[in-house]
Amino acid sequence: MSTLIVIQLGSGSLQGGFPLITAQLWAHPNALPEQFTGSLPAMPQLLMLSQSWQALYRALCDYSAPPLSSKTTPETTTRSLPHQAAALQPDDGPDDESDDLFEIDEGGLQHVSSYDFESLCHSLSEQFNLWLCSAEFGSIERPLRSHLSLQDQIRIVLVTQNDAIRRLPWQKWHLIQDYPGAELALSLPQYQRQQRQRQQVRSGTRTRPRILAILGNAQGIDLTQEEQCLQQIPNADIVFLAQPSRQQFDQALWDAAGWDLLFFAGHSSSDSSEIGRLYINDQINEQTDNEQIGSEQKSKNSLTIDDISEALLAALENGLQLAIFNSCDGLGLANQLAHLNIPQVIVLREPVPNRVAQQFFQSFLSAYVQQGRPLYEAVKRSRRQLQAIEDEFPGASWLPVLCQNPAEEPLSWKALCRSTSRQEGSATSEASVDQAALGMSRKDYRDRQIFLNKVRNSWVKGVLQRSLFHQIMITVGLAEYPLALSNPATSAIEKISPSGYPLPLGTKVTDYFEQLGIGRSLLLLGTPGAGKTTALLDIAQSLIQRAEAEATEPMPVVLSLSAWHPSKKNTAKPPDAMEPSAMSQWLQQSLFSYYQVPQQQSEQWLRSGQLTLLLDGLDEVNSRDRANCIQAINQFRQDYTQVEMVICTRQKAYEAACKETEQSLNVQAALTLQPLSTEQIDDYCIALGEAGQPLQQMIEADDQLKAMMASPLILNILTLAAEEDADSSMAKSFIASASAMSPKARRHCLLEAYVRRMLIRRQPHSVGNSASETSAATISGLRYLAQQLSRTGQSVFQIETIQPDWLSDRDRQYRYPLMLGLVLASLMSIVPTAVGLWLGGIWVGLSIFFSWAVVGGLISGFIGGWIGGVTGGLIGGGLSTVLIGVFVPYFSVGLIATPIFAIFMGFIFGACHHRIEPIEGFRWSWQKAGKWLVIGLVTGTVISLPMWQAGIVEWRVVIATVAGIFLLLGGFTKRSRLSGEKSRPNEGLWRTGRNALHLGLMATVIYGLLSTVVFALNTGGSQESFQESCLFGLIAGLLMGTLTGLVGAEGSGVVCVQHLVLRVMLWQQKRLPWNYAQFLDSCADRILLKKAGGGYIFIHRLLQEHFANWRPSP
Repeated sequence: MSTLIVIQLGSGSLQGGFPLITAQLWAHPNALPEQFTGSLPAMPQLLMLSQSWQALYRALCDYSAPPLSSKTTPETTTRSLPHQAAALQPDDGPDDESDDLFEIDEGGLQHVSSYDFESLCHSLSEQFNLWLCSAEFGSIERPLRSHLSLQDQIRIVLVTQNDAIRRLPWQKWHLIQDYPGAELALSLPQYQRQQRQRQQVRSGTRTRPRILAILGNAQGIDLTQEEQCLQQIPNADIVFLAQPSRQQFDQALWDAAGWDLLFFAGHSSSDSSEIGRLYINDQINEQTDNEQIGSEQKSKNSLTIDDISEALLAALENGLQLAIFNSCDGLGLANQLAHLNIPQVIVLREPVPNRVAQQFFQSFLSAYVQQGRPLYEAVKRSRRQLQAIEDEFPGASWLPVLCQNPAEEPLSWKALCRSTSRQEGSATSEASVDQAALGMSRKDYRDRQIFLNKVRNSWVKGVLQRSLFHQIMITVGLAEYPLALSNPATSAIEKISPSGYPLPLGTKVTDYFEQLGIGRSLLLLGTPGAGKTTALLDIAQSLIQRAEAEATEPMPVVLSLSAWHPSKKNTAKPPDAMEPSAMSQWLQQSLFSYYQVPQQQSEQWLRSGQLTLLLDGLDEVNSRDRANCIQAINQFRQDYTQVEMVICTRQKAYEAACKETEQSLNVQAALTLQPLSTEQIDDYCIALGEAGQPLQQMIEADDQLKAMMASPLILNILTLAAEEDADSSMAKSFIASASAMSPKARRHCLLEAYVRRMLIRRQPHSVGNSASETSAATISGLRYLAQQLSRTGQSVFQIETIQPDWLSDRDRQYRYPLMLGLVLASLMSIVPTAVGLWLGGIWVGLSIFFSWAVVGGLISGFIGGWIGGVTGGLIGGGLSTVLIGVFVPYFSVGLIATPIFAIFMGFIFGACHHRIEPIEGFRWSWQKAGKWLVIGLVTGTVISLPMWQAGIVEWRVVIATVAGIFLLLGGFTKRSRLSGEKSRPNEGLWRTGRNALHLGLMATVIYGLLSTVVFALNTGGSQESFQESCLFGLIAGLLMGTLTGLVGAEGSGVVCVQHLVLRVMLWQQKRLPWNYAQFLDSCADRILLKKAGGGYIFIHRLLQEHFANWRPSP
């Protein structure tokens, strides 16, 4: 999620403090901000430290970069001219304090008395954070932290015109360092939105981003590297002006086509009044250092922002978004540009060595353009990378400063060039992207946010952040694996190197995937436990942040291919005959099953490239179907060219499939995750601190164990188990028992030791300790769960997905339908039985229940479906009529009750399906209602004929009653709408139950009132008949309410009954505990499962396989 924080310092100073500070938190796009107030105390020593840092830094620059007349290298030369020396001196502050900190004489830097530069940086950072940790400012920082998340993209804008505050090391603020996605920008108190700045982009007059690159005065420095970096930007129009005159510079800014980015490299400076000056050509350097430069010549060869203000305003009106000044002392330039309301400016705050400027710009372009990172993230990343050269250039990472107009939204590079990239170079303007984002309906925006929240909460928060790898991240080595991309023959596959071509250590999968560009696809290979799923979820986390920040970014979706299978009509066809839509159909079904995305919407998202597919577990596909799956993916990539994709699989399984079918995945790139090296294992143990010392000793003492620890999963499992192993008994037992085992048996032994250690782990959040939660019961429950997940090809388990096929064949064919029929018929017989007990006594009531519920229910359940329901209803109704007629002369009532009861039973058992699918939303459909009304009228007419001939009741009442039943039951259908996320177990069934209850209550009221009115009109309307009408309406309303609750909205109540019956049977057979959610939560507390939204997942597939094949070690 993208969060904006605007901090207004107000009036004040470091000498007197800041009495009123306001912070506004913009966490939601369509909501007003939250506001917090506080203050900051006086801190004059911070001002002195900051001035000392500035003076010492500039002295170091002068010392490391001698005058240009001597022999210098472009790397160390600063981007300030010799005659700028006066401007580069500290402009204020007591001399005494500066003299106490360092001594500088005419020969340059000679001595540092109390502090060297590094200690001065540390002292300044420490005092700065001490100031911000004051109690007065805590009323702002504490609530901000409570609203922020480590996964958020946090933009902090500091609004102040105090120059001393702007020069403080805000990048060292603990808040920014504690949150990886946080970065700060500076702003002046006065700002406004440029109303016409994007007009040119929207009008479609330019189709690619335009960059104006000014290469100014280059005396003593090398600007060729910046020029080369700019030339490598794809799909951009770049105009270079090398050492232009003022007139040329001005005319370029007035270009009617407009510019998106203004870049300047060369020499610049800022004077004591914060007026920045750009040196645009080197004619000025014909003067000697001691000569006074005339104002006329200076105006020809350098200029201030005010000199080109009108031209800059024109550029802003034509769409200028970002200005980068890769030159010295740029805060004065930023200050002047802020008065023009430019959206974003990047400057370097002090004199900057040439190499530092080059390194920063190269890193920024890589992050912002090539990797597509948001502007704030790109600046922070580039600034942090400067730390690598601070041994040679102290303070380099303190120099970059981002300035932001808070009224403007930072524009990513992808937002500028997406239309061109999407159409592979076609001339489509940015207007289409902006119009798509601006024209997005409220429903579309809501659906995007719901979907992103589901993916984030289920996979990032639920799985990634609770991963075994999360506490201490292990940087896994990567290697490119090009042979996996071809269609190698059998002999070629045998020669594939398991290591491929290694990438530099520290390369992240997310960065590599970003560099592949638009339309990217990637295959991730590795051994079991190598971290494939973790790498996949890292990509998901990064893509979620992008999609939330930019409405044009595709949304990531994580799916497991383990559940993939070809449709039945395709099973007999060879791989080359696979239907093009096979994978698309499976994706749409999976999106509906796991994320409740309607099929029509998922198809639209796929066609428009709004989804990035993150597919895990290709190796988990049934071996018979794996070739078809690979073929289906390749066909899908041809049919849906805009959809980006990442696929994870075990390397050996993938190679075996390729070897068998002589084909491979048609993807852009492939990476293998490398085993951990000995150095990485040692570093991991060191990072654990004291807890890692016994682990390191244990690994070093056993070479076979060290080989097992090359798997990040095994290393983390052993670490977690060792944390609960205070006396090292587990470790000693494992080493003693596993010394003579094969690697596979050792892994089994380790997993079993881990499970048993976790089962005795005491968790403060565990809910009670019942008999069902003993070790044996827990192992039995997890074993059964793992077997069912492996059988059905699932990785994420949701309680509502329990199906009748979890039962044995005999139970599924006989016991389950009979019990289901008995329960459903009993529910439908409650009201008639109560009426019978009231009117006819206990014999009538028991006769009705026995005939309708027991006989009719068992027959209906055994036969099943509409036929079974009608058959059971007729037999049960007829039997009840006979039994009642023996003692009570109400035989004629059977002519009415029996066919109506048969219709009821037909509806109920017709709503029973082989698969239990929750109905999480419903709506009224006039189309379906009309269809069922016609059926009801025909059925009512047929039923009313014998009754009408017998003169029992007026025939129109019967027809209206039956037609009303059909209308009410058939008119409600599933709601095809993306519903909210599932955050608790079995939430799908809870929603289904609520739907059934709401429909039942509504039908009770509506049908009860209608029945009362109709009966009253047909019985004369007297007081006595009115009481009878009310009684009849109550009975009819309760009957219809029960029926509608069970059958309405395509069987909401029936679904709940099916699930309940199934759960009871599994509990009776001791397959599942009664409180299944509590059992699963307990296993999650013991780090055997992880919660993923409203579902559960084993901490790793290896552990799922271990439980599925559980066999205790001897």
